[in-house]
Amino acid sequence: MTANAYFTLPKVLRRLHEGPLGDYVNLYAAQLLREGHCYQSGTRCIRIVGDFSQWLARKHFNISDVDESLVVQYLRFRTQYQRPFCSDRPALCRLLGLLRQIDAIAPQTIIPPKPLEQIEQDFEHYLLRERGLSQTTVIRHRPRCGSFFRNAVARERQGFRDFPRKTLSVL
Repeated sequence: MTANAYFTLPKVLRRLHEGPLGDYVNLYAAQLLREGHCYQSGTRCIRIVGDFSQWLARKHFNISDVDESLVVQYLRFRTQYQRPFCSDRPALCRLLGLLRQIDAIAPQTIIPPKPLEQIEQDFEHYLLRERGLSQTTVIRHRPRCGSFFRNAVARERQGFRDFPRKTLSVL
């Protein structure tokens, strides 16, 4: 089970195996087949991995340099020349998962959320668990909730700074 299941032209197969990710393309294709991806989905995912690998080679990155930040850089670069497709980021995240599974790249570093991010996460958890909203509803309202929290924090900071000290002692 290799990329041959999705591509037959030798020229295309050679191009897909170029760059620091070239050794992992067949493994990635095998994973796509196991997950049941159709021809269209599989070819799209493998092509973006091949393009990412070539970009890494042009930028002189090694396999050990690959992480989420490089994926973000690459996707920004790619949007300058090509219209993004909804499966681009998930395809590269699937690749990162595979590379971590076989210890080809370092584990993901977990960055603790900032206080405001923690409040947003806790509120989403509350809406899902306590109020019984669906994941789709929570995601749909995420931008408005985030905006509300940011504005509330900004107003609170502004209000306490301008609040007279003697009024605080009365309260």
